[in-house]
Amino acid sequence: MSQCNVCQNELTKPIYSSGMPHSLTSLCDIIPGYTMVYFCTCCGHVQTNQLENTDQFYDTDYKILIDSEDEDQLYAIKDGVKIYRGEHQANTVLSKVDIPRGAKILDYGAAKGHTIRKLLEKRSDLIPHVFDVSDMYKSFWDKFVPSSNQACYETPASWNGRFDLITSFYVAEHVVDLESYFLAITNLLAPGGTLFFTVPNILANVADFLVVDHVNHFTWASLRNLLAGLELENITIDDKSHDSAFVVTARKPQEEFYRLKVFAPENQQNLWTASDEAGNPHLQLKHTIDRMANYWRRAQQEIVNFERSRSKAEPAAVYGSGFYGAYITSCLEQPESVSHYLDANPYRQGKQLFGKQVIAPGMLPDSTRLIYVGLNPRIAKEAMARVPGWEHRSPDFFFLPELTIA
Repeated sequence: MSQCNVCQNELTKPIYSSGMPHSLTSLCDIIPGYTMVYFCTCCGHVQTNQLENTDQFYDTDYKILIDSEDEDQLYAIKDGVKIYRGEHQANTVLSKVDIPRGAKILDYGAAKGHTIRKLLEKRSDLIPHVFDVSDMYKSFWDKFVPSSNQACYETPASWNGRFDLITSFYVAEHVVDLESYFLAITNLLAPGGTLFFTVPNILANVADFLVVDHVNHFTWASLRNLLAGLELENITIDDKSHDSAFVVTARKPQEEFYRLKVFAPENQQNLWTASDEAGNPHLQLKHTIDRMANYWRRAQQEIVNFERSRSKAEPAAVYGSGFYGAYITSCLEQPESVSHYLDANPYRQGKQLFGKQVIAPGMLPDSTRLIYVGLNPRIAKEAMARVPGWEHRSPDFFFLPELTIA
């Protein structure tokens, strides 16, 4: 029996169980165990079972972008120009928050602190601090944050009430105890200070449904329910500023106030009933999440059917060395047929995924025509139509099926 991380409602029957006895992490590692996904009919949250040995996983195993100081994830390509996530996130913070000069800022769950470093390049007056539940990133922090402004595993008591701005990029989806997470952040904020955080939007990126270390898959409904119980004001939820993400800003009040916990266990009520289909948004949301579960069952079968329709001797490549590409590979009956992974991100090129080289798309041998497209189905066909240098090719693409969220 599990409890909802947002409202503590009991979660009984999963809406999805993977058909394979292994799961994929956000870093594209295959780990043993089925992926089990639940839907909370009380608050509209989507949730995956917690990993075993969670503390160890984030302390020593969750190594994100640590191969070089500048390594970053490719956010978008616009007019041939590559835009990286850290740069985009820094610009988004500046566009949404009026940060006072000389402000003390904290990146909570900073990893190597790439975004806050980009922020400092634009605002050198800011006073940076970083915190993470691992010490593996200290060599990166030392280059731009004084050691006295760094913290690992827990924050010092002297930091309480210190910060004018706290940022937290893609952290809350990993957190089981959301109440403690946000309470810690609220205690660190100065009165009138601003919280800025991002989490994946499962309705815009269907792959988030399968990411096993994302125990929380936020929807509009569950995010609103979560935020309603926090000691924060001036809350905004934005799903436009960052692709496939919710961007949330909120302010700590100048004076303390008592929190109204909307979904306290003693007054829970089930907000979804089969007899209330016309007027209940949670029922509509459940239909959408059920469609996602069915989508992934169908996608797995389509990958298998397509592979079986091809010659076993035919060389193949996977375009995309991120989660979608890793997922396609995990479904193949003969993954050894994949000769290369293709990625437009130069920070990915030269690495390996499942023992195969990641190369630039233009480096793919002409003899390889079969391409599994491991990109978000929402943008995959458009992206393949504008791959530079492929004008002379006639590739045979496999695309994941599209899922339209009404």
